[in-house]
Amino acid sequence: MIYDLTKLDYGTAPVAIEGYANGTIVGYGSSESMNEIKIWGINEDGFLGDGKGVIFQGSYEQIPWTSTPITPLLPEGKKYKKITAGEAYAIVITTEGEMYAWGRNKGGQLGDGSDVSLLTTAFSKSPKLIPCPQDNVLSISSTPAEEEIQLYPNPTSDYLYIAGVPRGSEIKIISLEGRTCIKKISSSEDSNSVCVDIRNLTEGTYLAIIGHTKKILQIGRTH
Repeated sequence: MIYDLTKLDYGTAPVAIEGYANGTIVGYGSSESMNEIKIWGINEDGFLGDGKGVIFQGSYEQIPWTSTPITPLLPEGKKYKKITAGEAYAIVITTEGEMYAWGRNKGGQLGDGSDVSLLTTAFSKSPKLIPCPQDNVLSISSTPAEEEIQLYPNPTSDYLYIAGVPRGSEIKIISLEGRTCIKKISSSEDSNSVCVDIRNLTEGTYLAIIGHTKKILQIGRTH
């Protein structure tokens, strides 16, 4: 099933998207903060953060899943600055500098201080507040190169221009079901601005991946 997030009415637009092969997490709000977090996929090792996750032991047969976006069990009234996700785990940072993490912890990726002897089976079914040594957390792995990459116009209905693209970078436009719709490599002859023809894509929300940088792309008629 393809999810057209512009049709999921949470009152605000999707502004951040992360995930892995078996799940997706999306933040809704504005460029300043996100006020709604939605997640869907397979609840292996608690990836959905709804308190119902099951540890993955080689088979998905007994693991619950959902194709409908749900809300993880985060504290009420919080607003979020950053979201990220890896293989069966997710981390969010609030505008107050608090960090919450949930899901798989077999490599200690949640940062909750779990004893190393327990990591082979460690996971968290619901979000937990992670104590950090500094006063607050401002970001989750953001580099200057990522900040320089910009999409314009966005939304667009015919051509997409991507500024700040390093030469030789792979550019992919992916649907929210994980299907690669467009794939190209910026050539050594390109400047740091690349034009992508998206006229054959249907209206909706997509993920633009430029190298390791991910950006939300809205395709549709502009008014």
